[in-house]
Amino acid sequence: MDEHNEMVLARAENLLKLVNRLHNTQFMQMLRRFKQVTSPIMKTQVILSNPDFNNAYLLWLYLDRYNELDYKLSVNKVNKRFTQNYTKQLNQALMFLCSALLANDKSADDSIGGDASSYTKPVYKEKAAKTVLSLPSEVDIDPIKFQFEEMQINEYYLSKNTQILKQQFNNLLNEGNSPKVALKKALADTLRITNALYESFFEIDADEDVFYQLIKEDDPEKMYKDAYDKYIIACSVREVKEQDFKKTIALEKKWQQELLKYHKLRLLEHAEKAQKGNADILQQLKKKYKDKLDVCAAKEFREKQLLLRKHRAETEVFRKKLNQEYRAEKKKIDMEAKKKLAAERERLRKQAAANQAKAEAQLKETLNKLNAEHAERMKKMREEHKLKVAQIKGKAKQQIAASLQKQKDQIKKSQQNQRLKAQQIIEQRKKALKEREAKEKERLKEELRQKVTGNA
Repeated sequence: MDEHNEMVLARAENLLKLVNRLHNTQFMQMLRRFKQVTSPIMKTQVILSNPDFNNAYLLWLYLDRYNELDYKLSVNKVNKRFTQNYTKQLNQALMFLCSALLANDKSADDSIGGDASSYTKPVYKEKAAKTVLSLPSEVDIDPIKFQFEEMQINEYYLSKNTQILKQQFNNLLNEGNSPKVALKKALADTLRITNALYESFFEIDADEDVFYQLIKEDDPEKMYKDAYDKYIIACSVREVKEQDFKKTIALEKKWQQELLKYHKLRLLEHAEKAQKGNADILQQLKKKYKDKLDVCAAKEFREKQLLLRKHRAETEVFRKKLNQEYRAEKKKIDMEAKKKLAAERERLRKQAAANQAKAEAQLKETLNKLNAEHAERMKKMREEHKLKVAQIKGKAKQQIAASLQKQKDQIKKSQQNQRLKAQQIIEQRKKALKEREAKEKERLKEELRQKVTGNA
């Protein structure tokens, strides 16, 4: 499996090189200003007869069927960091190179060993590093990013629809219809098939199932989402049909211009033929009545002039009549197209306004319901909050009362301890005073005894 993937990748790289080389040739440079080829490609006589064009057409059909690559390429990028040891080795190598440069620089030796005033500081100029993406030996290819175009219609789908349209057209012709009526009916059938295709796929205009009618949907959000999705699909279909209608109007105007151009050329050709025919008739009459020309020259000349004037007048009247008919028909077609376009725009505007009003009403109803539910939830939350606040206040009061009682007990106990300590201190001081008084009395007695003894 890996060998197969490598082989496919190698072939893809080789093809990419070949395509890039071909894309950069002078031939492709000349073709850049022309319109690109898009699908479908009509089979012309050149494609069917020329083998090179036929091979290119077969390659186009192959690429039209396969618009995805057969492999996936994953790239892992790693940002390598320098280690401390590697950085040290780089610094040592740079130091060695600088030492070798200074050791072999004669101008540096003269400046260092000679006069210091003659030394001039070198001027360095920084240059931006140039990143070389390819070596000189490699082929310089400017890679371009290929993007596969969206194949909205392919040859198989076009050929099958062409066969169906041709068969319907022939059947309607065989039934006795005129080509115009047959073409209109065939195109209407084709459009009905296309409309039925997206209507059945997206189910935007399908009849409601009887089974779902028995089930009552109580979820307005889901109903609104389904209706909004179908509204978006209907808008998309309308936008696509508007673009197709505009293209059809442009095509009709284009062929109106072509018809007017060819009508003018046709009138000029008729006028030239009429003048040439009149000249030929005049020459024939001159040859035929050459002998009698002297006698009837003036009369015949006047008759011929009158005939020529009459013919010219008839031609001019016919030309003016054709121009008037063409202008009237063109004005009629333009007025009908404008009326149809205005009616279609008005219908689409009313439909969009009705859909928007319906959607706004549903949205308003949903918002009212959501606001009521939100108000109910907020009311419940407020009541729960009040209960919790009351509980917290009760607990806080109990805790504060217990804390105050505890502090009172502690203060009372502290006061009792202070009283006990004060009584102990007072008793100790009293005891000390008594001992001091006893000692003082003993001392006075001793002094008195000594005095008495001395007197004796």
